[in-house]
Amino acid sequence: MAESSSVKVGWVIMPIVGVLIVVSSLLWVFSTESPTAADFTLFTGESWSDYVAANAKAADYLLVVNRFAGAVLLITGIYAIFLALVSYRKAKKKSPA
Repeated sequence: MAESSSVKVGWVIMPIVGVLIVVSSLLWVFSTESPTAADFTLFTGESWSDYVAANAKAADYLLVVNRFAGAVLLITGIYAIFLALVSYRKAKKKSPA
């Protein structure tokens, strides 16, 4: 019996998605400005720098929330890579060639 196509597809896609999630999460964690600054401007009509000048504590809070979201994404990306390297490898070994 050949290796199932879902195992083949998962073995290829999961590590790629995991790496993309890790890279994007690192951008969120280590950004000095809110990664959503452009969205903030579109939503409020106010620039991010003006908002920071007027509401420093609230802007710091938003940055902390964004960094926390980045940390959660980082854990998710590492977990996806772990799943690809461990679970799919076991599935590849179990499937008879």
